[in-house]
Amino acid sequence: MMLEFQSTVERFMPVRILTYIGLLYQDLIRRKELSPDRRLPPVLPIVLYNGKGRWRAPVALDNLIQPPPHAVLPYLPRLQFLLLDEGALLHEGALPGQRNLVAAIFRLEQSQAPEDLSRAFSHLLEWLKGPEQSELRQAILEWLHRRGPSLAPEISWREVRNLQEANTMLEERIQEWKAQFRREGLTKGREEGREIGLEEGREEGRKEGREEGSTAEARNILRRQLARRFGTVPEHIDVKLNGASREQLEDWIDRPYEVEELEDVFR
Repeated sequence: MMLEFQSTVERFMPVRILTYIGLLYQDLIRRKELSPDRRLPPVLPIVLYNGKGRWRAPVALDNLIQPPPHAVLPYLPRLQFLLLDEGALLHEGALPGQRNLVAAIFRLEQSQAPEDLSRAFSHLLEWLKGPEQSELRQAILEWLHRRGPSLAPEISWREVRNLQEANTMLEERIQEWKAQFRREGLTKGREEGREIGLEEGREEGRKEGREEGSTAEARNILRRQLARRFGTVPEHIDVKLNGASREQLEDWIDRPYEVEELEDVFR
């Protein structure tokens, strides 16, 4: 089994894999490490891709070669690798949901928000709490020391001594992030409210400015939370926010941290 790790899409990956296998076979021949009948071992090439976008490049060498004359076709090299696209497997629900370590690691790597990361950690802690799992816990901790900075750069991963400590630090950071988002939204809303009031220059204008500023305050808080939790806010959601009342916006504000899908915030 030949395992290649990729964080970016590589169009000519089949060519690279073909080269790796050819070099492996040459080395086995040189060292005379063949089977008793002097045959080469079969090789299963696997590409593990953990990038954020989906893999769109060819997985077979045939798709990279110009169509040849029919008579030449039998003599062309052939190779196809097994692609494990973490994001696609999670999105399609192809991974086990219960007590599967590989699936849990994939979910850690593909976390879109701190809450997703914390949820995956909780599952790992539950599955690996037995004394017989100590070596596995240590292996995952060492993986976190290397991979953690790309998952949540605000946490000092190299100082973490065990998985429970990692989960505690992550939960604390989540609460800090929530408070920060709310403070930023409040500040932005107050600034917009003051600008509206100053432009009117009358009591009626100041009153309307305060009301609109309060609504803008709630709208900005919610928009920031949605962006941090789910990524780019779609246009139809932005239209919904712009048309909502202050009371409705305030009702939605805490929901991004309670649901899995963006649309569920507004149900």
